[in-house]
Amino acid sequence: MSIVRGKELPFLVLAPGRRILQFSVLHEVPVSVFYREVVGFLEKHGAKLLGGYTQLVEGKLEHTYFVDITEASEGFEETVRHLSGLPKVLDFRVLEICEGVAVDDTHFPLTSRRGKRMIVFSAEIFSQALGRLYELFGSGAAIIFQEMGRKHGQEMTLALKTMVEEANLTFQPSQLAELMLRYLQSCGWAIFRLKMVKEKPLDVEVEAQELFEPLTLHEKSAKLGCNLFKGELAGIFSTAYRKKVKVEETSCKAKGASACIFKITE
Repeated sequence: MSIVRGKELPFLVLAPGRRILQFSVLHEVPVSVFYREVVGFLEKHGAKLLGGYTQLVEGKLEHTYFVDITEASEGFEETVRHLSGLPKVLDFRVLEICEGVAVDDTHFPLTSRRGKRMIVFSAEIFSQALGRLYELFGSGAAIIFQEMGRKHGQEMTLALKTMVEEANLTFQPSQLAELMLRYLQSCGWAIFRLKMVKEKPLDVEVEAQELFEPLTLHEKSAKLGCNLFKGELAGIFSTAYRKKVKVEETSCKAKGASACIFKITE
């Protein structure tokens, strides 16, 4: 598991002093062909692609683009006419023309894992909420967080296990646990390193670099550790191995370590 560079979710595009055209197009052409057509046209006429994304919709490809048209030589109507007239375009919709900032509020709900509804908090805001609960409930909050994490870890591991089985694949418990950590890394939890010391009896080490939870831990609560993620690991490994497990945080960034390290044993 490794990270190359960050990824910004295309919910909001900020371009002060610029005119932003947001449009969505559904088509049958291979993505590379259509992308070259769109980018080539925009560059030729002085428009600039600011961001976008692609998704599969009922067997067709939908592209949503945010384009700076402030200095485009082609007018808005000409741009729309050209792009909507490209071969194999099935549907073309201008979603919005904005001044300075554009928000994609036209696609709802946000889904992941084959249609599961998602909501998104920034790590900073979520961490502040956790920190406030520590202030109010102290060690009682630690117990709540562990149970929250445990439940989430159990349910997510079961969901991934079902997806793997439906794909006619067979994963060993260690592979299922690693898949779950990869999923959490893709969701922005941390950068993970999994070390399987042995499986009988279970002895595992998980290193989490840049884990979001230590952001919640001020001086008084740092001694309680990263309880949400401790519970998450308990849920993951107990479900993957079908055993009761113990999770101990042996190193925590909130206490000055370079990364949070967890030990999982039976």
